[in-house]
Order: sequence, then structure tokens, then C-alpha cells
Amino acid sequence: MRGGSFWTASLDFSHHPAMKLVAILGVIALIGIFFTAGTWTGMSLRDATAGAPNRNEFRVHLNNLQRKDLTPQLREYLKSRIYYLASIMPKKDLPKENFDYGPVDEVVLAGASGIKDASTPKEVYDRAMEKRK
Repeated sequence: MRGGSFWTASLDFSHHPAMKLVAILGVIALIGIFFTAGTWTGMSLRDATAGAPNRNEFRVHLNNLQRKDLTPQLREYLKSRIYYLASIMPKKDLPKENFDYGPVDEVVLAGASGIKDASTPKEVYDRAMEKRK
């Protein structure tokens, strides 16, 4: 270890040409493995991440809705978000389990909205339930 810490000395490939070759071949092998896995599954990185934010948010809200200590307004808000996300997500991304908690009570919701378009909670609920079929 000439003039450096263990880590910088161990990563110095200048004295070991064979190590450079091994590192380059390792990177090429990893790229090949990822490319092959993507080809076999027919999945691209774009496909793998496209619906992820909505799916993740959907799951979080669905899990939170199971809690017993929610205020009525928060419960209706979570239902509103779940139905909205279900209405815009591809059908294949929707969970197999039931996520029908009944229509959103707009009186309890008291003006709060989990919907990001001009639709009413009833329209969003109907679209979400239609996708479930």
C-alpha cells in the first residue's frame, strides 16, 4: 500500500492489467445479464417504472385505510384517492383483492378532494368499479 489507504490501494488497477480486464468483463457480463432478463420477460425499464408511482401510492392508501383510528374525513379522502388512482391506472396494475369501500361521502369529505380532474367522486367511483370487473 504505497501512499494511500487500503481502499484506494485496492482499487488501483494500474499495477494489475489483468484486473482491468476482469473489471471490464464483469461490467459487460452484468449488462448482458440485465439485457437478457429484460428480453426474456419482455419488460423494459420504462415498463417496469411507468405505473410504479401510482401503484405505490395506491398500496399505501389501501394499507392506511385498514387502520381503525382514522377520522371520518381522512377515511373518505383515502377512498377518494384510491378510486381516483384506480380509475387512471391500467387494469393490469390493479390489485386482485377487493378495494370497494363504498362511494365517497362528499358531506363527510367536506370539500377536501383526492381527485385531480373535473370528475365528481361518484364518476370516479363508477370508473374505478368498472375497471375492477
